[in-house]
Amino acid sequence: MARRVQLAAWRFGLLLFFLALPASLPAYATQPAPGSCADSAIPAEHRKEAHELLQRVNAGPFYKELARSRGTPATCRISADEANLTLIYEFRGNARLEAKSNSSIEYSQQRMELTGLTRARALALLKANEKHSWGAKGCGINWLRPDEEQPGKEPGSREVVYRGSSCNCQGRLVYAKNLVVALVSSSAC
Repeated sequence: MARRVQLAAWRFGLLLFFLALPASLPAYATQPAPGSCADSAIPAEHRKEAHELLQRVNAGPFYKELARSRGTPATCRISADEANLTLIYEFRGNARLEAKSNSSIEYSQQRMELTGLTRARALALLKANEKHSWGAKGCGINWLRPDEEQPGKEPGSREVVYRGSSCNCQGRLVYAKNLVVALVSSSAC
């Protein structure tokens, strides 16, 4: 009887160890290698920029939040359409990160779709993404007062827009009803 209890306790401990293992791995263990995205269809003239986009997005707060909360991306796609690059990561739980870039007009945008974020956490991620993209001083976004609030694309949704003073930089909180469902960070010089 005592031996069965010890064996059950040992199995339970082993189960707990394996369940805790992913949380204890270093951050790089959940990041795909920059070349792991299906980029073979990218024209040769866009491959360097595509690689830089992958590195920039993977090092950013949106990707890190999704990797922390949802694990390794289920899919990763990158494509080029003339001068536009689009990178799409899909994570479990319908979470998604889409990054767009066009270096000829200095345009960049990242859209993170993730449910369960509080407004405070969403704003913290937008602020972190501003600093990641623009450096410690950011691009002059006034996070204390939104510039505008507008209806969203979906019925019952709305977008709260915060604008900066450099290169039309902005951060957006996208709500469905009263829940934050997406964050958008963009700029165009």
